[in-house]
Amino acid sequence: MPLTPIPKIERKEMSVFTDSAGRDWNIKLTLGTARKVFLETDIDLLNISTLVDSEDEENSTAARLITDDLFIGEIIAILIGKQAEERGIRKEDIYDLFDGETLAKAHLAFLEEYKVFFTERGNRTSRDVIAKMEEMMTILATKSAVEEAEEMKKELEKSEAKSPGKKS
Repeated sequence: MPLTPIPKIERKEMSVFTDSAGRDWNIKLTLGTARKVFLETDIDLLNISTLVDSEDEENSTAARLITDDLFIGEIIAILIGKQAEERGIRKEDIYDLFDGETLAKAHLAFLEEYKVFFTERGNRTSRDVIAKMEEMMTILATKSAVEEAEEMKKELEKSEAKSPGKKS
């Protein structure tokens, strides 16, 4: 039985984000940029099987690509490194362009580019793994938000307990 071809995504524009200084950056995953990431981090973005460790899903590379801001920042810095160099920005200075909002936008641009790359290759397994990563991202973001809310509640309760005008 022949396989049904995977529909190609129409690329309307590259995965773009704007840094804290107002400059636009294009994230483009290619064999060349994936190789640079591998050489600098020992992470093979193109080998989906190495991204997911079923024994320790929360600490897998896929999970780190979703939850570890320093890790994703490093990868994005590598992916935009050539553009930064062309603009006269040193690699170590790239990180200063990432405030919280910029990192969030860059992260989403990276994940979108990652999905497009594997869809364009027609690799069903990779596309399925990326769908799983998106699912993990939702679960981990929800879990993180709940944990943060619980932590804030505890801090608020501690603060209220220490307030001098509080009646017991």
